[in-house]
Amino acid sequence: MTMTYSREKILFIKLGAFGDFIMTLGYMHAVRVHHPDAELVIMTTPPFAEMAEKCGYFDRVVTVERYGFTEAGKWLRLVKMLRREAFDLVYDMQQNDRTKIMRLLSPHRTRRSWYRGGRVPEGALEINNIRDFPPPDMGWMDGDISGFALPENFVLLAPGAAPHRPLKRWPPAHYGTLAQNIAAQGFTPVILGGGAETEIAAEITKLCPAAKNLCGKTSFADIAALARHAALAVGNDTGPMHLIAAAGCPVISLFSGDSKPAQSAPHGADVTVLRAIPIENLAPEEVLAAFTKKTAARNSSNR
Repeated sequence: MTMTYSREKILFIKLGAFGDFIMTLGYMHAVRVHHPDAELVIMTTPPFAEMAEKCGYFDRVVTVERYGFTEAGKWLRLVKMLRREAFDLVYDMQQNDRTKIMRLLSPHRTRRSWYRGGRVPEGALEINNIRDFPPPDMGWMDGDISGFALPENFVLLAPGAAPHRPLKRWPPAHYGTLAQNIAAQGFTPVILGGGAETEIAAEITKLCPAAKNLCGKTSFADIAALARHAALAVGNDTGPMHLIAAAGCPVISLFSGDSKPAQSAPHGADVTVLRAIPIENLAPEEVLAAFTKKTAARNSSNR
């Protein structure tokens, strides 16, 4: 009699946002290592589909839009897909109202093995005996930064935050003061961000003309490449800082009372967290002291 081998089919859910997606790459790696022979499928949103494809952990990528609870037709298509696929296991690393509904509408065999993680997923993975969380290998993400014509010694600044989380932003004037002192130590401050950070960058460069503004000019891959060449990075609790730390750059991450470092600090080999409530009470001199300490340690290790 010929035995038919049925390959285990596993769904990994991470819909966003950018920083959370980067933080979860290590857990994606852990799941892939723990289930080397399984068909591993990720469900995510369109902005992260390319990263999901290129990271190398998944056999397939399924994209879903962030539609509303009243869009019955779209929910029906999603439910049909879940029932057709009949996943053996689900690792839900989003854990929000939408994925809770997905679980309730899934087949019984899928609901029974639906592990829920959210922002701190270790518990969900440990339920299934996954206890080793290797750092993600970000070598697949690399951009061409030659066109930016940066000097050898530069420092990344990430002064932005989600528009709906203004309390997470260290004041632009503080960044400007820090940039002045960084430039005085022989480093070129390089400002990262999207179009929403244009005014912030303008305020920083007004205080520190030596700073280079790359807001709106970098892709995710460019940020990873910049991180590999930067001396250090300083930034708020924002998505780019997670990518910068994962790419191996030493970082100083600035926190307010609006988020918790234990849940949201970047994952990396050299991460320093400074926190003040409110965040404007974090003096530029304190951040500069942490910066000077890190660069001194870097210089001594390179001798």
